[in-house]
Amino acid sequence: AGYYRVNYDENTWIRIANFLNYDAYDKMHVLNRAQLINDVYYQVTQGNMSPFTFWEIARYLRRSTSYIAWYPMFNILSYMS
Repeated sequence: AGYYRVNYDENTWIRIANFLNYDAYDKMHVLNRAQLINDVYYQVTQGNMSPFTFWEIARYLRRSTSYIAWYPMFNILSYMS
């Protein structure tokens, strides 16, 4: 067992963002959605991805009421402040 980060090409990240910003976003398990937020932010901090892609992924949170989905974003905002 281990902890793994995912990284996709920019086009795939945008496709994921489009899915998350569509009405069926909750078809993806909330833990997977939370991990994607964490993974995409990590890629931005490493210079592997544009901040635009992070915000496109994170934008779906405006529709989510799940604390689990928001948890990585709370950590990111805390880190940024």
